Amino acid sequence: MDVLWDFREIIVGTPREAMQNNYTEVWKILYNCLLQETSDPMIRVISTCLTALFNFDPTMKGPVNTVKEIYNLLNNKTTTNAVRCSAIRCMGIIGRDKGMQIASLMMETVGVLSKNSRHVEPSVRIASIKALKDVVEGSGVSGSFTHDEIIKILRASIIDKSPAVRIASSECVTALVNASASFELIEGAYGTLQMTIKNLEDPIATVRTAASTSLGAQLATAVLAGPPPSSYAKKKKKAPTIWNIESVSQFLVGFFAKGTTFRQDVRAGISSAFVSFLHNLKPKSIEGNIDLILLGVLGILTNITPKTTVEEALHTRGCVSFILRYGLGDHLGEIGQQAMTKSLAQLLSKASDQELVLTCILIELSSLLLALGEGASHVRETLTQETLPSLLVHSSPQVRISAAICLRCLGLALPGHLSQTLSDCISRVTGEQASLMTAKPDQIKQHLLSLQGNASGVAALVAGVPSSKLGIPTAISVFALQTASAILLTETGNPMVSMAMAEAGFNMIGSLVKLGPAFVESRLAELFSFWRNALNCDNGFPKVEKEVYIFSQTRARALASLTSFITSNPSILTEQVLKQVTLLLGGVVSALCTLSVGKEIQAVTVNVLNVLRNHLLKAFAALSPKDYAGYHNPLLRVVLSVLLEGELSVKWVLKNEEDDILGPWIQSNEGKEAAEQQLLEVPRKLGDDSSLVWEGSPENAFSPEPLSTSLLSGALKLFGPLFLSQPEKSKLTILEYFSNPIKTAHHSKKAIPQTNYLCIVVQVISEAVKTKVALGKLSLTLLEYLKQFLGDAAPEMRRAAAEGIGMLARLEGENFSKELVKFCMEGVAKIKEPVAKSGYVFALGCIKRSIGGMRGSLYLKEVISTLRESLKDPHPISQLWGLHSLCLTIEAASLYLSPLANASINLIYELMLVADYQSMEQYQCLGRAVNAIVHALGPELKPETATMQKCRAIISELTTHHESFVQLEAINFTQSLILFAPQTVDSPVVMPSLRSEFTSPFLQIRKAVVTCLRQLVQVDAEKISSDQLAHELFMMLDSERDPKLRGELQLLLTTLLDLLAPQAPSHWTQLCNEMVMTSARTMRGNAAPVMKAKDDEGTEDKNNDEEDEGNSGMLQSVTVQKVDDTDDTFVPRWRTKLFAMECVRRIFFLVADKPEHFDLILAQGKSAEGDFLVFNLNALVRMAFSVATSEVEPLRPVGVAAMKDIVEPLRPVGVAAMKDIVELFGKAGDPDYDNHLLLELYQAQIKSALTPAFEAESIPSATAAACPALVSFVTSNLITDEKGIGKMLNLLFGLFDHLGKLNYRSYNERATTMVQLSVLSSLASLYSHSCTSGGQKFFAFIEPHIPRLKKQWLNLLRDYAVIKTQNKPTQKNYNAHFFNSGTVDAVTDYYLAAWPSVLLACSSLVGTHYWEEKESPSDNGDVAVDEKENFVLLLGLALFSLVDSEQAQHTSLSLKALAHLLGSKYIQQDLVPHVMFKEIADTIKSSLEMGTPDIKLEVMNLIQKLASTVPPQYFDNSSGEGLLYDLLGMTMGVLAFYIPQLFPERQATPVKTLAKSVQDDGTIKELQSAAVGAISAFPALFNSSMRSKYGPTLIYILVKVCEISTENPQLGFLVSPTSEALKNLTKFEGAEWEEIVDQVLVHILEIIRRSRMASATLLPVLFSVLTDMNHSQSKKHLHQTVIASLIEILDLKDAKLSVVVMTGIRSIVTASISRGDQDLKDISGRLIRELSSHVLFQLQELGNVQQRSGITDAEDLNLATEFVRFLVLAQTIAPPPSQPALLSVVLPSLVSLLRPQSKNAIHDLSLQILMKLAQTQTAEFKVELLKLADKERIALETSIKQTMIQQQAAQQAAVATERKPLTLDFSKYSK
Repeated sequence: MDVLWDFREIIVGTPREAMQNNYTEVWKILYNCLLQETSDPMIRVISTCLTALFNFDPTMKGPVNTVKEIYNLLNNKTTTNAVRCSAIRCMGIIGRDKGMQIASLMMETVGVLSKNSRHVEPSVRIASIKALKDVVEGSGVSGSFTHDEIIKILRASIIDKSPAVRIASSECVTALVNASASFELIEGAYGTLQMTIKNLEDPIATVRTAASTSLGAQLATAVLAGPPPSSYAKKKKKAPTIWNIESVSQFLVGFFAKGTTFRQDVRAGISSAFVSFLHNLKPKSIEGNIDLILLGVLGILTNITPKTTVEEALHTRGCVSFILRYGLGDHLGEIGQQAMTKSLAQLLSKASDQELVLTCILIELSSLLLALGEGASHVRETLTQETLPSLLVHSSPQVRISAAICLRCLGLALPGHLSQTLSDCISRVTGEQASLMTAKPDQIKQHLLSLQGNASGVAALVAGVPSSKLGIPTAISVFALQTASAILLTETGNPMVSMAMAEAGFNMIGSLVKLGPAFVESRLAELFSFWRNALNCDNGFPKVEKEVYIFSQTRARALASLTSFITSNPSILTEQVLKQVTLLLGGVVSALCTLSVGKEIQAVTVNVLNVLRNHLLKAFAALSPKDYAGYHNPLLRVVLSVLLEGELSVKWVLKNEEDDILGPWIQSNEGKEAAEQQLLEVPRKLGDDSSLVWEGSPENAFSPEPLSTSLLSGALKLFGPLFLSQPEKSKLTILEYFSNPIKTAHHSKKAIPQTNYLCIVVQVISEAVKTKVALGKLSLTLLEYLKQFLGDAAPEMRRAAAEGIGMLARLEGENFSKELVKFCMEGVAKIKEPVAKSGYVFALGCIKRSIGGMRGSLYLKEVISTLRESLKDPHPISQLWGLHSLCLTIEAASLYLSPLANASINLIYELMLVADYQSMEQYQCLGRAVNAIVHALGPELKPETATMQKCRAIISELTTHHESFVQLEAINFTQSLILFAPQTVDSPVVMPSLRSEFTSPFLQIRKAVVTCLRQLVQVDAEKISSDQLAHELFMMLDSERDPKLRGELQLLLTTLLDLLAPQAPSHWTQLCNEMVMTSARTMRGNAAPVMKAKDDEGTEDKNNDEEDEGNSGMLQSVTVQKVDDTDDTFVPRWRTKLFAMECVRRIFFLVADKPEHFDLILAQGKSAEGDFLVFNLNALVRMAFSVATSEVEPLRPVGVAAMKDIVEPLRPVGVAAMKDIVELFGKAGDPDYDNHLLLELYQAQIKSALTPAFEAESIPSATAAACPALVSFVTSNLITDEKGIGKMLNLLFGLFDHLGKLNYRSYNERATTMVQLSVLSSLASLYSHSCTSGGQKFFAFIEPHIPRLKKQWLNLLRDYAVIKTQNKPTQKNYNAHFFNSGTVDAVTDYYLAAWPSVLLACSSLVGTHYWEEKESPSDNGDVAVDEKENFVLLLGLALFSLVDSEQAQHTSLSLKALAHLLGSKYIQQDLVPHVMFKEIADTIKSSLEMGTPDIKLEVMNLIQKLASTVPPQYFDNSSGEGLLYDLLGMTMGVLAFYIPQLFPERQATPVKTLAKSVQDDGTIKELQSAAVGAISAFPALFNSSMRSKYGPTLIYILVKVCEISTENPQLGFLVSPTSEALKNLTKFEGAEWEEIVDQVLVHILEIIRRSRMASATLLPVLFSVLTDMNHSQSKKHLHQTVIASLIEILDLKDAKLSVVVMTGIRSIVTASISRGDQDLKDISGRLIRELSSHVLFQLQELGNVQQRSGITDAEDLNLATEFVRFLVLAQTIAPPPSQPALLSVVLPSLVSLLRPQSKNAIHDLSLQILMKLAQTQTAEFKVELLKLADKERIALETSIKQTMIQQQAAQQAAVATERKPLTLDFSKYSK
């Protein structure tokens, strides 16, 4: 086959001309291969090669000759049967693939196949019919001229003796009908319909299954073909049957009624045919005829006569339910299911006296309610007010229980109405109880039935409460418990009445205890009193049957409720409670051991007794064996009585596909055989145990486990631990009990006790393995028994024995395992009979799997060699069991398989060549073995290796197999490659095959495909991305009914979304929009009517120009609509729309770190670079609006939340929660209108979406979601007018005003808490925003509410503190404000979401006058709390949140709140002791070490706050100094990490990389600046010793940072904060600090000298230090250094630097004058004297420039101005004797700057100063004026004259323009 496999690739890859020249030679090669006796895989490869070869002959002569050669081969009588079968199969494949090309030979082909279909050999006949089917499918309609001839062939073959021929004939009939769609082939005595009906009565199940499938397809074809042509009636000479849905239903129902006289399997086949018929129709066609179909199907039950047995009636009910569920309920879409639900609800009221009809309707109605959810609201009133209440009091127990279960499903579907429905039901129970007490004897029975039925309804509804998100009010639960208590405490005096009332009461209690510990714990005493009263046996044991019946019935109900308590409340099962429980159970065990029952007891009593034992075993199974250690022996007696009595077999345990006892086995077919097997089983009667209504899941309530099975299962589960707890001698005795029935039974009846014994042995061994309990000598006894069954004829017995031996090998150690392997290998070698040998073969695999790879590797080679020899046996059993054992061996070997991998795959390959293609089991094992090899080899598996090629060859054969579980292994192979060898997977090649299985009818296939695809997506998402893939997955999600697969589909779509949506948000948004907005079409063909907004008067606003155009798309009305049958629009279910909307919200978060997705201006600028979300804003708003205003309640909160996402601020990954970096759309500008936001276009939709959520009838989840959405909307500045803002905020304030009065009566109290906390947290966010610079306008709105808000915020925080820090008893005694002890667990998540914003808002209030206002005692008795206690509360919560790992996401907010608190005055009031400051330091240190940069930024800000607010005396002692050291160390650590150049000797490569990579990040820059600021804040807290100790380090760091920042442009932003820090540090006093300041000055001078760039920044620092330092005589040398440095700077002639120098000198002079500091005056005078010559020199140069062309450069003008001011300052502060000399220098310099012909700023300034000097120093000025040159004097005089002229002109202009006041009095002219 290797050669042929490669040969096919050669044919495909050969050029056309070359292949045409060698066509004959290639054909001969393939023909010779065909003449050999080949296997099915070889035939398919040969046929594939032939079809590929046909493509090279355009004349078709070669293909025709090829087919004729095959004809000759088949017509030759000497051809062997094997070759004949191969040729026929080859002809079928050619006909299927090339049917159109060889159409001219079609008739001849049919003739040849017709001849062979009559062959004596069955295999030839089977091959002929299958080939005929392939030919029909390949030719299609073009082969219709052969259909009559084919009908003749099938007429004989469909009644063939061989079942396989009959099956193939039915399949061929189906293909024939589908290909022709001809009415004539179906009808008539010789039509396909009559032939198929005959096979429905076949005794073989597979034949019936094929016939039923074919019958359904034929009838569907007849309906779809329409009326027959007029010529048909003339041809047939009779009126044709008009086939439509109604007539087909009548036909099948009539046939079923006739079939009631036949076997059950016939009725099952008809039911399958009905389902097949419906599946072949479009759901739209069914929806229009749903009433007719329902009437017809339910009519089957009306044909049941009184002579019909109970078993037959139940089976008929099962068949009808099967048709309703799988034919209608699962097949219809949401609209069809709504129509079906309405019809069934109407039918309920019309069939009040028909028990089976009512039961069937209720069963299907329950399934529909669960499927529709909120979509079933249109039938709520009908069911709750009319139908179900009447059925709860029906005389039939089945109907009552079914009605109760249906009521439970209704409550689950519509949780918003659960409270009302439950209250009504409890009221009816209360009323019936009262009526019962006064009822007459003849009325008691009816009242009892009513009481029991309504109590079951209460129990069913309460059972659904835990699944409801918001639950029911506690008062209703208490009311139900009180009602149950009243029933149980009622004394009637009639034992039967008391028994019935006990059943009602304990049913209610059994469901009430499922509410959990919050409800149960406080009522334990009351509950145990009921159980003690019901379970005690103090009054003796019953002796007569009636007493036994009452005894068992009463205790069974009590035990059911007690079991429910145990399983639902594990957290309160303390030692004391367990003691009471076991005491009660022990009493029942003792009673059962003592109870004596006669042999002639009635079946009903036996059944009730079994129910009692079943509940008892369930109760014990819910406990740990150590809990009831004192009752092991009596309980074992009960268990043994169950296992040993009667003739019940536990053989079913061995048939489970996967269970706790046995390992994996071949999976059974998931097709029609399984469905028919389900139909053949008789459903359990529902009236046996009323606890069904509240136990377990509602999905399985109508198909409970048979009582006998449940009882035996419970006994087996308990037997293992009970047996192992016995002493060795007792164990042997117990085993002897089981062996005795085998010894004494007749040989024909030994099977059941043998099977039971084997199951028990395996169970014991399995329990020993789980608990790791050694069996000792007992293991040998068990082993000997197991060996007896290794060769048993029953496969499940052999399997169980082999599994038991494998577990013994694991349990007893290596030597024991070695002996077992040797024993099994010897058995394989000696035994020749295939069945007997198969058990030993399989035992080898079980041993290998049990002991694992490491221990098993010692004899792995020998085991595989033994299996290889056994697999040489061609017997199917040997092949199957050997393959399965090989699979187990390979899977267990794991990595140890590598040396044997090639040999193993070669073995599997050889087996595949000879495997029977019809054997699903063998092919499945082949696939499992290949997958096991892939798992073992993993990454070692390479694409080009021979091992990989053979694996692919085997899997390619599995892919083409017709059985689903074989195909499943092929999919698992792809999944294995993805997981273990992804390098071998080519995604584009794999994807088409996976996508083709999306619509597979087999659940396992769909699950495997989805799982495989999800893993493939994670490996290679880009290559598999497709525009249609996500759409197909959404459609699959919508049609899928399996909840687990729906979860997998949602996970797959979410994975795709995460990987692909960031690159293509528009595509995903449009896809989700299609899911959300698609709606049904009405009969008029138009979209569903749009929703109209109404004005305040209730009329439609006809002029509303802002009506949302998307409303029409969101048709979520839950009313049943009449839709157009011809419209094939895909309308998703509301759950699919809900998920699509959640996907939209997820897209927001996926792109939240890219601002261009939310800013249209940015997006338009980058439109060429990619796709952006903002382009879809219109669709996003439409979706959010439509979902937020939907009539389906669960959709509305998601829509409101999505609207919030659109307008609220979002943060990118890695940025703190309160740091607004980028906003979603809310701040996006409109490119078409300046100063307008983009979302202003959608104000109307947003308002309309939010407003309904604040109405009284809104559901609480929508209100809770709307509160933060409203705040986000208002604070996004989309509303500009204050009136509009106030109107929206009034919605929120209105809720706040009634905060204490909020009460959602339909929901649990936690719903009220959810809304209250949402209101408070939203208002806290609003207040925090109003405290920012951009939100001050909102303060006026919230300011009046602050006093009350403060009180409620603090109440919330107190509640939260109690929940998080206190135990349950404390919480129970605490007077909570927003929760009660029963809801504390349920509301914790609400508090976790609300407290952060509330804590920040309260912390912001600290220090304001609002905080100081005293609280007034409230009406509910709360005591006013002092503000200091409130402060401690806030401080404690802030610190607690920092150390709570669950609150890590709120660290930044907690630090902000802590900073507010530490900045308040309470720090000065000793409210925070030293120890707490140490705790604060340790807490923020851990936050600093573990936090992100934004967290570290908040820590730095907090450290600055601490340094600025904490009193210095806190740090005077050693502990205070340690605290400062810790804070300083944190700051230093941040600087060292983010500015690694500070400590180059400690710098590591990772730090370098990190620091460099984040230099440009805004948060990092802020963090670096904050750390520098924190450094400068510490010296204020230092005492003298600390300053001398730490001061030099701080100064060094700051100077070093300053130096680094001046040299590194990326750190240039640090220069300014560092400079300010240095300035602050030089202001401290003290001798030690003076030396430090001097060193600062020296370092600054050094930096200035080295870096010209640093001079501009550091010069102000230099002058600041000079201004503040102590200028003693000892510092003359330092002064001289400063002067020299300044002269150097001036000599650089850099205008900017010179200006800085001049400004600094002036600041020193000014400070010296203001302070009166003589030392400072001296140094300032010295500076002026030393620098004057340099200033004058540069000023003269500027004067020359001014005289030549005027100073035009701005920098030169600024410099000249500063020089002039310097000279003026020098003149001013000079002593009087020196002023004339100085004036002689200043005057010429100023005159040189005059330029009267072209004045500028420096001219005006110089002239102004000269004129001032002339006025202040007149004599000296005149003297110096005469010394000027004539030119200079003329310039001065000219300038003065020009100035005077200008001043006079200005005065005259002012007088001319002055207006005279009016003197006319206009008052006299007034009226």
